[in-house]
Amino acid sequence: DGKQLASCVFNLFQSKVELFDFNTQNGSIIFSKKISNVVDPYSIEFSKNNRFLYVASNKNTLLQYDLQNSDIDKSKFELLNTGSTSWVATSLQMGLDNKIYLSNPDSNFLGVVFFPDSLQTKSLFKVQGVSIVPAKSQYGLPNFITSYFHTPKLDFTYITQCQNDSINFTAKGGTSHTWQIFRNKAILHSSTQSTTNFNFTDTGEYTIQLVSGTS
Repeated sequence: DGKQLASCVFNLFQSKVELFDFNTQNGSIIFSKKISNVVDPYSIEFSKNNRFLYVASNKNTLLQYDLQNSDIDKSKFELLNTGSTSWVATSLQMGLDNKIYLSNPDSNFLGVVFFPDSLQTKSLFKVQGVSIVPAKSQYGLPNFITSYFHTPKLDFTYITQCQNDSINFTAKGGTSHTWQIFRNKAILHSSTQSTTNFNFTDTGEYTIQLVSGTS
C-alpha cells in the first residue's frame, strides 16, 4: 500500500534488510525494524497484503518473512535453497497479477510465487513458474514501484468529455457516497449518487471531494 519501504544492505561486513515506515502525507521516512538473519540479500518484494516480505539472496535462496510476527527473524522460511550455483536467485518483482516473479540469469524460465499473501508453502513457489522461451532472463526485472498496483477498496474513476468540458465521476466501492466540487471554498456541485457529472465552465483550480462509506 506504499506505506512501508525495505532496503537490502549487502556488504562484506554486515548483511541485513532494513524496514521503514513511509508517511504518504508528508513523505517522511522513519526506521522501523531490522532483519539480521539473512546473508547477501540481493532483492526484496512485499506481498500485496503487506504481511510478507520476500528476500532473494546471492546464496541462491528465496526467503519469506512474516512482518506481523513479533520476532520477524524467527519467521524466516526458505522457499528455495538450491545449495549450488546452477540456479541463482536474483531480482524479485510483483506483476499486475499480484504474483511475484524471480529472475534466474540465462534461464528460459522465471520463478513464480503464485500466492504471495499466503504463509510459507501455501504461497506456492515454483522455480520454473513461467516460460519466456525463446528469451532468457538475466539479473534484472522491470524496475518500477509496485505500490502503483495498489487498488484501494474505496476509489473513483472519471471520464472526460472534451466537447462540452464535462467530466463524469463514478465511485468504486462503498454503499453511500457524497460528492462535492469546490472552487475557492465555494460549493459548485453536490450529489449523493454513485455517479455524478459536472460541467467545468471556466479554467482554474477545482477541488473534487468524495466521501464514501460502507454499511
